[in-house]
This record gives sequence, C-alpha cells and structure tokens, in this order.
Amino acid sequence: MKTKLTKDIERKLYYATHADERGTYGCYEVCVGNGCGQEFIDFATMDSKEIFRCYEIKASTSDFYSKSRNTFIGNFNYFVMPYNVYEDLLKDDRLAGK
Repeated sequence: MKTKLTKDIERKLYYATHADERGTYGCYEVCVGNGCGQEFIDFATMDSKEIFRCYEIKASTSDFYSKSRNTFIGNFNYFVMPYNVYEDLLKDDRLAGK
C-alpha cells in the first residue's frame, strides 16, 4: 500500500513532467518485460518525439536502499525523493565510496 507521501510525490511528478499537457503521456506503475511482472517503473513518460523518461520514487532512505529493483530503461532516468531524503543520502558514506 502506498503512503500518503508517495501519493503526494506521484501527483506532483505528474504535473512537473507536464503529463497533463498535450504531447506528453504519463503512466504510473509501468510493467516492463515478457509477460509482465519482471520489472516495474514507478512513473514513466513518453513525449511526442518518443523520448522515454523513467522515474523511481524513493520516499525514505530505507526505500532507497531496499531490495526492490530500480528499472532504468528510459532515454533519461531519475530518482525522485523528498529533499530531506536527498540530504540524508549526501551524508551517507555508502554512496561516497568510503
């Protein structure tokens, strides 16, 4: 079940990516692979030039480090997270290679 924070991020992402406007198509929980179910993208957009953008939503630091797969198959791929999670990750030695 999605948290209120995740739902809020999804809603804001929909408008930030202009998926509500002509020429850009957005979709939540996109299933990729043969027979579906192999990989999921939290949110994806495709524009009229056939550029695919994939967004992985991370609502917490533990979510960032979870075992769930990050599917980066778009022309452009992004992590989307609250600013406080971003700040926590900047301080995390696991990402700094220390």
